[in-house]
Amino acid sequence: HVARFSPDIFIAFGPLMQHAYDVYPRENKKNFLTHNEVVDYLRSSTKKGDIVLLKGARVMAMEKIFKNLIE
Repeated sequence: HVARFSPDIFIAFGPLMQHAYDVYPRENKKNFLTHNEVVDYLRSSTKKGDIVLLKGARVMAMEKIFKNLIE
């Protein structure tokens, strides 16, 4: 049901999100395994106003992504 929100990009983060990535019905999707990959992509490929749907398991400590983005 995530596709109904029409994000500009869907990011599946971590190995546990491979299935979510595989079944996401749109082309605008990425799959990353490390925090740095996500941060680098977001910094280089998104702009103000973009809607990003970031899906990851709690075990991946996703807060590290946000901490890196605001530094």
